[in-house]
Amino acid sequence: MNKVNEAVEHYYKTLKAYEGNARDIKKADKHMDGFTDMFREAVEPSYEVGEKHHATVSGGFLNKRWDMAYGNDGKYAGALELKSIVLSKMGKCFSNRVEEAIGVATDLRHVNSDIKLNYFLVIEDDVEDGKNKSNKLDKINSFCDYLETELKLYDNVCCIVLNDDKVTELYSGVEKFINKWSKNT
Repeated sequence: MNKVNEAVEHYYKTLKAYEGNARDIKKADKHMDGFTDMFREAVEPSYEVGEKHHATVSGGFLNKRWDMAYGNDGKYAGALELKSIVLSKMGKCFSNRVEEAIGVATDLRHVNSDIKLNYFLVIEDDVEDGKNKSNKLDKINSFCDYLETELKLYDNVCCIVLNDDKVTELYSGVEKFINKWSKNT
């Protein structure tokens, strides 16, 4: 859990240090670099790792830039999507997350059923208890289950909730997720 705590510390430190529009820093994904580092370190050394622009995986119609992918000789064995969302802004942002997660995985599965797809979602909890918070978290939990268990689009899904320095595993567990990601199982 120490690596997770370091990633969370980086997440908040990056967001708080940025002086421009908060939306710009989130679009650049710099706040997620601690998680990227954690997942990169977990990949077995026998694999080559590509990130962002160097992790493009072709589907049936889309050339999707995943946050990270690994494999050998230009053939990816696993791909990882890292996403974050602020709980109070869940409305349209969540719909976009759902559409993208289902769309890109469906497109890729159309031509490559062997690649292991991984989805890691970070929820920034800024909602007071009693303000539809449990309904929102239940909806996110159901979405994660839908991706992994019902649709079977992703082989590995995890969702964590951040509330300042507290980390709660909402769907699956971080250690389990890292193990499946790193072992390509």
